[in-house]
Amino acid sequence: MDIWLKELSLDDDKKYCDLLIELANYPDVYARPVPSDFTYDEYDYFKKSRIRMANNDNLPSNVVPTNTYWVMNDKEPVGYATL
Repeated sequence: MDIWLKELSLDDDKKYCDLLIELANYPDVYARPVPSDFTYDEYDYFKKSRIRMANNDNLPSNVVPTNTYWVMNDKEPVGYATL
C-alpha cells in the first residue's frame, strides 16, 4: 500500500469523477466535495473551477485560495482533500 497525494489536473479521467459521485452520497453533508446530484456532465467544470481557485483566479477578497488533491492508494483514487 502506497498512500500519496496527487494534485487535481484537467487530465484526470473518469475514475476520479466516479470517486466524487461516490463521495457525493456520503452521509455527512459537510464532508461532501460535490452536491448529491453531481453528474459526469459537471466534471470538467468542477476541475476547471478548482484549478482557478488554486491559482487565485478572480477570487473574492474574502476567499482563500485552496489546492485540490486526490488521496491515492497506489494508482487508485480513494479520497479527496483540499488544502
